[in-house]
Amino acid sequence: MQNILIADDSADLPAIVRSIYSRRNIFISEATSKAELLSSLSRMRPDLILLDVILDSDDGRVLCKELKLSDDYKTIPIILISGDPEKLLDPQEVFADGILQKPFRVESVLSKIKEVINKYAS
Repeated sequence: MQNILIADDSADLPAIVRSIYSRRNIFISEATSKAELLSSLSRMRPDLILLDVILDSDDGRVLCKELKLSDDYKTIPIILISGDPEKLLDPQEVFADGILQKPFRVESVLSKIKEVINKYAS
């Protein structure tokens, strides 16, 4: 079973992802802050993290870079998400594996998740 961890302080993205994957064998977990994200990571290892650029009072880009520089989490794929396209510039600078701009279509979410997971699977 695949596991996707959604780190977003809004309820919209988790609801969308849950509806997309409701009939698939995928477990969705949620975190609404950096502390919750780190707590979740200490309990389980997700196959993918969807990380909002604005996560409570933290910058998701900084958090992404911290995770990718950590020996414990560097192999977990991370997709950054934002409604502000300027905040998604240069995702390679923070070692993000992909980006999604809000608002997004269901097809784009499915495609990006599949692309990033398959990249790590090969």
